[in-house]
Amino acid sequence: EADVLLPSPPANFRVNRREAYVVRAQWKDPKSDQVHMFESDYIWYFPDPYLTEKKISVWIDPNNPKNYAVDVSFLPERAS
Repeated sequence: EADVLLPSPPANFRVNRREAYVVRAQWKDPKSDQVHMFESDYIWYFPDPYLTEKKISVWIDPNNPKNYAVDVSFLPERAS
């Protein structure tokens, strides 16, 4: 699990005047003592009201921490 960093900033990406957001998190590797930063895929609404926990799951490739996935499956789906 990684620590959630709030507030969630805009991702500097827009489509049809809609702004995308990302959830950012950080995790300190206890073996190397390095801090790793993570960003979710784009989210098409402001997610902060739904980020009620201080930790979030991040799936990390142990051989290459640059290969990761931030689990935002708990966020509600955006209405069409």
